[in-house]
Amino acid sequence: MHLRHNLSHLLLVYAAYVIAAGSPGPSTMRIMGTAMHQGRQAALALAAGVVTVSVFWDVMAATGVSALLASYGNPKSILAWIALVTLGLGPDASATDVILILAGCAVLSVTIFCGYAVVFSTQPMVRMYRRARRGIEGVLAVSFGYAGLRLLLSRN
Repeated sequence: MHLRHNLSHLLLVYAAYVIAAGSPGPSTMRIMGTAMHQGRQAALALAAGVVTVSVFWDVMAATGVSALLASYGNPKSILAWIALVTLGLGPDASATDVILILAGCAVLSVTIFCGYAVVFSTQPMVRMYRRARRGIEGVLAVSFGYAGLRLLLSRN
């Protein structure tokens, strides 16, 4: 199947990427924290680094190298890229299909991570987060703890 002929499939890959990249994880939480404590410029610099690594993993997944590198870096990012490439590229994928996924996800990456940097560096967002901090961090701690526990129990 060629993605250029199937826009709905391409949109599905992009939607999956938005969910994977935008969901809470080490990178998004670090960008938010940096934006609120050190400002927009520092958060945008960090976001640029996250985008660079994201594009790197995108290329590695598209070329099949990511499976060899899975023990390094952010496992959420690596596994997300492997899943996206599996979803988006079949055995008959063309170079155009690969380029559409790589380029589209790169644009989405810039939008998501720089968006977090900009939004979380605003004073209203900083004030809102400070008021809701304990609740937000509590929900995230329980969610990540539950996910970790499920992982541990599934291996036994």
